[in-house]
Order: sequence, then structure tokens, then C-alpha cells
Amino acid sequence: MVTLTEIVKAYCTDTVIECDVAFSTVAIGDDIFLQGQEADEFNDAVERLWNETGDTTIEECRAHLARPYVDCLG
Repeated sequence: MVTLTEIVKAYCTDTVIECDVAFSTVAIGDDIFLQGQEADEFNDAVERLWNETGDTTIEECRAHLARPYVDCLG
């Protein structure tokens, strides 16, 4: 059976992701910018996923959740 950790690690993007929780911004590569509520929701989802998996890094969770954004522009 495939674990959540395996899914997170398998479905990641290699795009640079920069998060600033204090200013409610997320930059995914050079083309995608989230701010305000959308950035807060992304960061909340990252933290929930990170807590749920327990054995992934926060960066892997960000890369996993950013993948759909990157795929939309690809």
C-alpha cells in the first residue's frame, strides 16, 4: 500500500517556492504569486499536510502542493 509520504515525495515540483507567512505571500517560480487569503490557505494546507505525514520536510509539502499551480502553466 502506498503511503501519504510516498505520494507527497513522488508528486513534487522542482520549482523554487518562497513563502512569507508574515506578509501572506507565496511565490512559486517566477510566474505564480499568491497573496492574502489565497497565500494563507496555501500555507495552512502545507502545515496540515506536514503534520499529517510526520516524516516529510516542510519544503517537500510546499513542493507537493505547488505542483498543480506549476502544471497549469506547463
